[in-house]
Amino acid sequence: MTLEQTQADAAVERFVSERDLLTECQGELQFVNEELEHLRAALVSARRIGAAIGILMGQRHISDDAAFALLSDASQRTNRKLRHVADYVRRTGTLDGL
Repeated sequence: MTLEQTQADAAVERFVSERDLLTECQGELQFVNEELEHLRAALVSARRIGAAIGILMGQRHISDDAAFALLSDASQRTNRKLRHVADYVRRTGTLDGL
């Protein structure tokens, strides 16, 4: 094998190795981006739930734990997601009518 052939083979191996590394990094980046979107959605839901807890606390003069328990109970009783119950409270100001 000539020196030129050896150098060409080494260059091809480096290229393949770097391409594989790039592909792996792209996969990891996609995973991180998806995780970031989930965290953003969770933050929005947490804020909405927090607002509903605050509404119930002010309306009923109860603790945050008691207000969260009311939301949780309503969620289970109506078979709705907690964030949907919280949105209802934010829109109507009450749990009545669920």
